[in-house]
Amino acid sequence: MRFMIPTNYTFLDCGYGKRLEKIGDLILERPAPQAEWEPRLSAEKWQEARARYVRQGNQGHWVFTTEDSETLSRDFYFKYGPVSMELRFSENGQIGIYPEQLPNWVWLKETIRDCGRELRILNGFAYTGGSTLFSSLGGSEGKEADVCHVDASKSAVNWARQNRDISNLQDQTVRFVVEDILRFMEREIKRGRSYQGIILDPPAFGRAPGGRTWVLKKNLPELMDLSIRLLGNDPEFFLLSCHDPEITMEVLAAHIASLPGVSPGEVETLNLELPSTEGNSLPNGIAARWRRGK
Repeated sequence: MRFMIPTNYTFLDCGYGKRLEKIGDLILERPAPQAEWEPRLSAEKWQEARARYVRQGNQGHWVFTTEDSETLSRDFYFKYGPVSMELRFSENGQIGIYPEQLPNWVWLKETIRDCGRELRILNGFAYTGGSTLFSSLGGSEGKEADVCHVDASKSAVNWARQNRDISNLQDQTVRFVVEDILRFMEREIKRGRSYQGIILDPPAFGRAPGGRTWVLKKNLPELMDLSIRLLGNDPEFFLLSCHDPEITMEVLAAHIASLPGVSPGEVETLNLELPSTEGNSLPNGIAARWRRGK
């Protein structure tokens, strides 16, 4: 994976249900169930991984080769230009970023920078803050981007706040909220608030506070209805990602085209893919996005 701005992340290869990626000097191996094909790189290259997430039935754990997890975690950061995000070897095999979102993060920064006005932005299912940080960077001089970062996980929100600090973005206007996104949006509507930009990266399945189950196919219409009511009369952009293989780009685009002031031809769709220059690339979701014309 190569970008115009220096980054320390490289996607190397995938196959046999696994992915191989490099962050800084560390090569790690993690599950990728959709990668049912044969890896392209040699077995010797895959053996260079110093951290592997191994599944056993419904459970999984990290296995480390030459060092322990504490040693490897001392300088375990994703870096892209001025953004730094702490990474961790989480029990579920995640590390704290979804790097396939990087093209969307760059798009957010450029969209917000080019609009030339102050924006209130809602980032839902915001996790560790990638979209929040890049949106904050998009504010031009005298035109702040006021970002509301919402996630139901307190630990994820604390992690995002820490990423803001290590990226030296403490002066940016970010509000961190621990809450179910649907309930938060309902309350914001009652408060009479509106947003000019909305970012949503919902999971296909999940558990909401109170024991409720989140199912994207079932809850997406409600999510979009609340978005329509929150966007107000002067929206600037909308970004919707999806990781449910049963939902198509056409469905995402149709939902965004239902937003006020948006026509179908203005909606852009894209595959979220982790490209590799020497190994196999990894498809990892889809997205649809819209920005107001210049």
